[in-house]
Amino acid sequence: PRDALADVRVAARLRPGDTSVRFEHALILSELGRPAKARALLDELLADDEPSAAVFTARAALHQNAREWQAARADLDAAIALEPNPTRLLARYAVDTSRDEADAAAEGLREGLQALGPAVVVRLALIEAERARGEHAAALAEVDTLLDAFPRRADWRLLRADILSDVGQHSRAALERVHGLWVAQVAVHRRPTPLHQLILARSWLAVGNAEAAAEALAPALRNSPDLPETQRVAFAVRTATDRGVVR
Repeated sequence: PRDALADVRVAARLRPGDTSVRFEHALILSELGRPAKARALLDELLADDEPSAAVFTARAALHQNAREWQAARADLDAAIALEPNPTRLLARYAVDTSRDEADAAAEGLREGLQALGPAVVVRLALIEAERARGEHAAALAEVDTLLDAFPRRADWRLLRADILSDVGQHSRAALERVHGLWVAQVAVHRRPTPLHQLILARSWLAVGNAEAAAEALAPALRNSPDLPETQRVAFAVRTATDRGVVR
């Protein structure tokens, strides 16, 4: 980054007033741990030029790092109003969660879905937000929307089961987990990718069979041991095995 800083300073001398150079300068200063100078440059850009979603987003990140939640929220609102995208919506969701603003978090994600259309990562965040504020019916409705579009997603069957368990519907949750296991087995049979193998391992864990989960996990451990999801599932399998959750 320090070499990049030297380069951008040269570029600034050659192209004084160039917006892209000034923005890059601010980003590099931020990476180097100089937030005050980075923020000053971003402030200047927003004062001197047309409003920019990228600049608002970068300044919001500085506010987040400083735990200035209200200012971060305002900048993300401005960025999303100009150019909504999943990354900005999830950043605003993180800010609302940090402020313990559960209603604002869910509302912001719903508004984002209306602007973006079917954005799976945003809908998954909305499901999380609705669960967090106890709106389980709304969370189930969002899961059902996903499953209507992608019925072969076993992991979303497991998510649906977890929400049913949240509200005490354990029999329905158990049936959903069995359904998810079947979907996961079909997926691995058709296309044994690491992702499908990991979901199958999770599905076996969900129905209480750690031994079968370990067997399903083995190919992913051989072929994709460094994937974060492989490591997470492996930890869950070890924990379940240690507890004796084997049938």
